Amino acid sequence: MAEQVFSHPELWQQLLALVLASAVVMGSPGPATISVTAVGAAFGLRGSLRYASGIILGTVAVLLVVATGITAMLASMPTLTRLLAVASAAYILYLAFKIATAPPLAACSGGAARPTFLGGFLLAVANPKA
Repeated sequence: MAEQVFSHPELWQQLLALVLASAVVMGSPGPATISVTAVGAAFGLRGSLRYASGIILGTVAVLLVVATGITAMLASMPTLTRLLAVASAAYILYLAFKIATAPPLAACSGGAARPTFLGGFLLAVANPKA
């Protein structure tokens, strides 16, 4: 059995490429990591626990969807794939518009609202790196 595995160098090349790509993607900070850091700095440990829990459970939900094959099933339907791509592009454009039209931080008066569990969960689910 081991001889069969070691006799296929293309398998090892593909596995090495997967491991390297995974290390780069998972090792670099993304929006979830940076947002948890910012929320922790702004609201402290206790004030950021709900948000961080949402991030963690959202990431677990994405991993479960991928691991169970739901993602592969959705990708196998060409019409649905196009619809999801259009919906994703529309969401990114919506976020870009909201960011571009947001008032400067200096113009905001009062304290910022503490991020919620749902906000963290949705960020993790919508995270492009995930």
